[in-house]
Amino acid sequence: MWAISTEQVSRILSMANEKGIPVTPRGAGTGLGGLAVPARGGIVLDVTRMNSILEICIPGPTGGGVC
Repeated sequence: MWAISTEQVSRILSMANEKGIPVTPRGAGTGLGGLAVPARGGIVLDVTRMNSILEICIPGPTGGGVC
């Protein structure tokens, strides 16, 4: 599945959670280890079409990330 907005990511993750479907995120796809392979019965959530950063969180106890 491809997502181009945070709203789409939220809807996809909510649906997958309700149905018990495992989700494997895929970012830039630069890894060589085949890490974007979903668990059996799961889906890959590809966010490579998301091309802007809305806000960068200052690292806290759990590290940094995009808000």
